[in-house]
Amino acid sequence: MTTPFFRYSPYPEITGYGASLFAKLYSYCGRGVFLERAVLAADSIVAVQTRPGGFLADPSGADRNIYTFDHLMMVNGLLDTYGATGKEVYLKSALRGLELLLERQGEDGSLPLRLNDPGRAKSHFCLVKGTIPLVKAHGLSGDQRYARAAEKLARHAIVRFQKDDGGFRIEKESPECNRFHYMCYAVEGIISLAEGDQSFMDSVECAGEFLLRSQRVDGAIWYSFTRGGKPIPSDADLSATAQAARIFLYLHRRTHDQRYAERADRATSYLRGRQHRSPFILVNGGMPFGYHPALDSFGACSWATQFFTDLTLYDGRGRILF
Repeated sequence: MTTPFFRYSPYPEITGYGASLFAKLYSYCGRGVFLERAVLAADSIVAVQTRPGGFLADPSGADRNIYTFDHLMMVNGLLDTYGATGKEVYLKSALRGLELLLERQGEDGSLPLRLNDPGRAKSHFCLVKGTIPLVKAHGLSGDQRYARAAEKLARHAIVRFQKDDGGFRIEKESPECNRFHYMCYAVEGIISLAEGDQSFMDSVECAGEFLLRSQRVDGAIWYSFTRGGKPIPSDADLSATAQAARIFLYLHRRTHDQRYAERADRATSYLRGRQHRSPFILVNGGMPFGYHPALDSFGACSWATQFFTDLTLYDGRGRILF
């Protein structure tokens, strides 16, 4: 979160997103300031890597956990920065981080929520977004272990968590995880494997239909869902709305179904209407949290900002660059 009034401790997961975002923007428009910021973010990630290869959740020492999801997003930022700079230090750090991940992955493809405490923490479908850096690492290194790990992780999530209607299983013990934001994480990860495997594409299409049914008339995606697969009538989730727009655009490219293009446009129109909104008229380019008016008054959400910006990044052939 970014505000002009308060200072917060560094947030490594968001720093990983920042590294990815700046690296992509540099590759897209060639502005040196973006490359400088990508390097700055990537250097801060390398600085919090532990000797075993994990990335600390809190560099200040208040939280010594190595959260698997955050770890993977930092690896992703390093890989994108390596792609923009060619500096081996980022690739070596990222691959060292993935070695720790491979050691912790179960035979069924599952991953613990915390890499430093693999015995206690259970798997969750949001971790499937980790297939994205695994696929990138395979492409960069040629190491088949990363490809196998990505496929195992995605299949585990589909078999264990995805339901017949395309949604994902309710978490009874952690109801705060029953969010479209986390479901979209899973779908984004599966998309990274969908080009070469129809079974993964089938999963993405099924999830896309679920998201179509869950989108509000104004284009937003609800914050959470119920056991019956229906949205809980509460505030919209800007992060999930931006993620859904990317998923819709991907599905439109693959299926040419105009519904997806129309819904993506509706979602991005909603996001554009929310950008910069604040009683204090803070024009900082970010997206508000969208959960609570008090937070919207001064906050800008890095998740939504990155996902929204990604919508502008194409390779010239209509393909979204993740």
